[in-house]
Amino acid sequence: MTITLVSLTDTFLYWLLRTNDAISAINGLSNGSTAVANTTITGNITNIVSNNQGILVTGSPTGVSGTIYLNTGTLDVDPNDTSTSNIASANVVNSIHIVAWSAFNKANNAVLDAQGAYGQANIATLTAQGAYGQANNAVLDAQGAYGQANIATLTAQGAYGQANIAVPTSQSAFNQANNAVLDAQGAFNQANTAYNNMSSYANITDANNAVIGQISSYNNANNQVAVAANFPDLGGTGPVWWNLFAYGGPTRITQLATQAFNVSNYQSKSFVRSLHDTTWSAWKEIDSDVAVSAFAKANNSLQYNVELQGPATGGVNITSKDLGNLSGQTITPNPGSRGIQKITNNGAGTIAPGTNYGAYILEIINTTGAGAITLSGWTKVSGSIDTTTTSKFECHCVVTADFSAMIILKVV
Repeated sequence: MTITLVSLTDTFLYWLLRTNDAISAINGLSNGSTAVANTTITGNITNIVSNNQGILVTGSPTGVSGTIYLNTGTLDVDPNDTSTSNIASANVVNSIHIVAWSAFNKANNAVLDAQGAYGQANIATLTAQGAYGQANNAVLDAQGAYGQANIATLTAQGAYGQANIAVPTSQSAFNQANNAVLDAQGAFNQANTAYNNMSSYANITDANNAVIGQISSYNNANNQVAVAANFPDLGGTGPVWWNLFAYGGPTRITQLATQAFNVSNYQSKSFVRSLHDTTWSAWKEIDSDVAVSAFAKANNSLQYNVELQGPATGGVNITSKDLGNLSGQTITPNPGSRGIQKITNNGAGTIAPGTNYGAYILEIINTTGAGAITLSGWTKVSGSIDTTTTSKFECHCVVTADFSAMIILKVV
């Protein structure tokens, strides 16, 4: 067979392939004969390791001599030739066979070693890649942990800021609460002092000496003596009993004095005066009628006990005041109760004018059982009232200090 030339630049696998070809060719040289025992390789037989170095062939077979190359031609081997220099000798062929197998085994072992090294390198690569992945994951975990720690730091800083803001607010609230407590304690002390003063009772000899927050009293058989003791002047020389209450500050005092004796219609009359620094004002009577008139005047309304007011530009709606049933009774309407009033005539009875002065309109409505109405108390009555159960009357009534009059108008 023909063995293809190889080059030093060829791949290892290509060399391996050519070595296998050489072994196959050498095996063919044995020509099926029994293998020759190992013989020490000598001479130029070692030149077979070179692809370009020829091998010397001498002797039989007949006609074959000179130099031949492993990659050219064919050669029959004589099994009876034990020459160690002739390539056709069985010894040389067997030696070449052994060398070739040794080279193959070494090459094969080198391939296996290379493959093992490649596998180890591949495993190392995968291990390195796994280690890199784990390291990368660790980096990512560390970055995540750093981010979480950073967020926690910011959250803690925010909480600290909120707490720092809350501290002065709490301190301010505490101070306000504390001030409120102190104010309440002060108010309690003042109220307690006032209570103790009001609970106590003192007889005094001069109104100027009344204690602030305390109820005082003064009595004397002669009003003029009381005036000299700086109490209100009721006129005359009658007896007086004053109950006095003082309140305010040391140089801004107000005193309220009320007369207790029922003499000359002065019982329950009240007076007020005030101190400004060292000067007392005159006593002034507290008159509720005057107060009502002042309010009415200030609010542009009708005033109490004031003549020639108006003209009035407004009016008022009035609902009739029901005085109930007449039967068996004497009913005396009061002009001050309402401008329109009503009586139901369900039986005989009396309607009296009374002594409260004023004018009003009185409705008299007859119903079942209507009876005669006695009006003898009136100074003048114009018209009459019948007992028809469906009759209705409008009565204009006037009561004065001089007379009483009723004008009766039958409406239905």
